[in-house]
Amino acid sequence: MKLSLATLVGMPLVALIFDQFSESVDLAAAITGFVPLWRQLLAGIILGVGGAAIAHIVIAMPFMQKVNVKYSNMLGHFDLGWNEILFVSFCAGVGEELLFRGALQPLMGIPLTSVFFVAIHGYLNPTDWRISVYGIAL
Repeated sequence: MKLSLATLVGMPLVALIFDQFSESVDLAAAITGFVPLWRQLLAGIILGVGGAAIAHIVIAMPFMQKVNVKYSNMLGHFDLGWNEILFVSFCAGVGEELLFRGALQPLMGIPLTSVFFVAIHGYLNPTDWRISVYGIAL
């Protein structure tokens, strides 16, 4: 929970630093966007559900069984309730979006930011191609 809170606070602080010292980063514009909020939310819901469906299809494939067991063993002992799962998800979503989309993406571009995001989450793994497949599918 402390790591989640650190993500919610720390990543936006880093984004604010980029915003202050970079001419190409406009964090306020990244937050409000140039498209009406209802369209952003609709697109987010549609793309989020679509992405989740693709991720579910990939992780349900038989060749991903070893990866599923690995992550189940790694995360299974946390015993989180729904409120904690929602809190962790909220913190990660808000903190990471502000840093990656709001600050890094204007500087690095979408392809490089995407590769960086997937890499720091451990999904580009040269020792386990299955994990890399999942990272690419995301």
